[in-house]
Amino acid sequence: MKFSIITPVYNVAEFLRECVDSVRAQTFGDWELICVDDGSTDGSGEILDEYAREDNRIRVIHTVNAGASAARNTGLAAMHGEWFGFVDADDAIVPETLADIAAMIDEGAFDILQINKIIISEGGRCEKEPHGIDDKLGLLLDPKSGAWTVSRYMRRDRFGHLRFPADIKLREDLVYWVDAICVEDAKWAVVEKPFYKYRQHATSVSCRAQKFSDRMDLINAQIYAVERMQDTLGATKRDLEEYARLVHIYELLDGTMDVWPKFSKDEKRRLRERAEYMIELLGYRPFPAMSYLVVHGWPLRSIFVLWRALKRRFRRWLRTG
Repeated sequence: MKFSIITPVYNVAEFLRECVDSVRAQTFGDWELICVDDGSTDGSGEILDEYAREDNRIRVIHTVNAGASAARNTGLAAMHGEWFGFVDADDAIVPETLADIAAMIDEGAFDILQINKIIISEGGRCEKEPHGIDDKLGLLLDPKSGAWTVSRYMRRDRFGHLRFPADIKLREDLVYWVDAICVEDAKWAVVEKPFYKYRQHATSVSCRAQKFSDRMDLINAQIYAVERMQDTLGATKRDLEEYARLVHIYELLDGTMDVWPKFSKDEKRRLRERAEYMIELLGYRPFPAMSYLVVHGWPLRSIFVLWRALKRRFRRWLRTG
């Protein structure tokens, strides 16, 4: 079997048929779709069972709810394909995806195909052929090369042993991606073809990061990436500065400040410790003012509120004066 497509499913009945239908519509037929129902309660599991009865290439595994990482790991353990990739249950792929990728695989000597572009709706195509890449660190520093799990197809005998971290629920894809980059002697290729239709909506996991565990996951994922860049990929201080700029660590810390008042004293302490460690790894303070405020827990929100109140009072004074 050529391809295994792994799809974690949790309460996405509204979009699920479009996703599965997009795989069934592939012009290349040598594939299996492994759908891991992660304890859905909205009928998603029943929809999957219906598809499995109609098409023996679709396999459904029902599990108790344990998160996307556990669901993907279940799929990885069950796959049979020579190559594998991921499609999220609220997204879809264009009909020629597997046919085009199979042709590239047969013509090129590489172990992983990195697709630079993800599309939101069908549109123009970029017909550049895949090109090899030797600079793995460059993949992390390329602004077009995101950490999305769905943007690459991988050879099972080289990458099938990798697993998603069970202890990180948000940005687990970054940890998995960095581990893939660090696989020794693996040959990468990059192609700028938009095969994937990505949907972002209010219920997307990527849209939420309000809880303490979410903020801790975001920081810990970046710490893991920086540590592996240093230890395995030989990143220099300049590389780390570029990475900090690329992944918007300013926004990561800024976002933490936005929800800072919600956290307990112990949670603030733990976040400060991890933020301090991340900044220590980077070897410099990428955004001194914001980094200092986050690390030391200053009440930035109160400052903003006070500033806005003073501006409003000043404007009223101008109007009445």
